[in-house]
Amino acid sequence: MTKADTIRLLYSERCSISEIAAAVGWRESAVQNFLRHGLIRSRLQRVFVGWRGMPISHVVMSL
Repeated sequence: MTKADTIRLLYSERCSISEIAAAVGWRESAVQNFLRHGLIRSRLQRVFVGWRGMPISHVVMSL
């Protein structure tokens, strides 16, 4: 399990920032920045995965 996966897992389990930082060996500010920017990126990726293979309108066909 990578550090990013560990951070996501602990965050989903409602661990505090200081507990997550201690578990992965990062500063608290680095964990906060990762959660702020990393989760936004992963949310957008999940949204676009849902669009694959579906036509956006009747004119545009899936690739």
